Amino acid sequence: MGQFSNNSITENGRLLLADIHTGGEFVPTRVVMGSGYIPAGKTARTMTDVVSLVKSLSINKIQRTNDGKVIIGGVYSNADITVPFYFRELALYARCIWRDSNGNVTKTGEEKLYSYGNAGATADLMPAYSTGTVVEKQIDIVTYVGNDTAVSLELASGVYLTAETLDDVLKSKSYQTATDKLTEDTSLDSADFVPYYDTSIKEHRKVQLGAFAAWLKSVLSSVYAGLNHTHTKSQISDFAHKSAHSTGGPDAIAPADIGALSIGGDGSDVTAAFTMAEIRDNIATGEKLSVILGKVKKWFADLGTAAFQAASAFAAAVHTHVRADITDFPS
Repeated sequence: MGQFSNNSITENGRLLLADIHTGGEFVPTRVVMGSGYIPAGKTARTMTDVVSLVKSLSINKIQRTNDGKVIIGGVYSNADITVPFYFRELALYARCIWRDSNGNVTKTGEEKLYSYGNAGATADLMPAYSTGTVVEKQIDIVTYVGNDTAVSLELASGVYLTAETLDDVLKSKSYQTATDKLTEDTSLDSADFVPYYDTSIKEHRKVQLGAFAAWLKSVLSSVYAGLNHTHTKSQISDFAHKSAHSTGGPDAIAPADIGALSIGGDGSDVTAAFTMAEIRDNIATGEKLSVILGKVKKWFADLGTAAFQAASAFAAAVHTHVRADITDFPS
């Protein structure tokens, strides 16, 4: 896993915090993944943008902690990644908004690079979808915003939760019995409650997180169930089905169907490319046809034409003579 050890609030991020402390509200806009190195002369704090943007993630998780930090994340999928990349840059973009007493947004600040981290040489290689490796994971950033900073907990429409993220939300607080109407109490600490704006009375209010989680789970029960389930092999339409193509299977494949020679089949039309062996050697079981034919050719070449003379050509070598036919016979 890449080590984003130098993740820091940028100088622009500090300016953004200063704006928020004048009555603004912190709004995280996107989590960005990139592949670039920090340029020479730059640090994480002085970065104003990612070097090589690969993917922007819609935010699906905003969770405050008790130490002035916030956990912000989004779901990464490589479904649209065509080229592998090194996940070297991790950044959070945010802006500041101002509201009037009725909760209406009166001013929207410019989006800025709020925090930035670079894994350098420890970056993970993220595969492309075309490699057959499907990647879907929750990418979270933990950054400081301060205990007194107002943070917008609104999520963009269309984003979705992973099963892991939904479990984190539902397990983060003890449940209370869900009711038709969410339990409301403005007396408890905001860390225990989800803020929202009630348009009917035009007031900012808080809803108890336990009741909210139970209500959310009941509304998303069908979705939640779909995230956590199992299938049998027969329910997977594209599961590899070797047994179906085996001999005797419902969709058996014969060797001839794929241009193969069956055991004991007719190999009269089989051809083989080979070269003559360099030395004479006997053939052996298990050798390739090209090797065997090369050895045979070497033997034939070394035997020469004399080995194939007709028997009549050698018949004269077996015959008789009388003594008179021998010129140097002793007298």
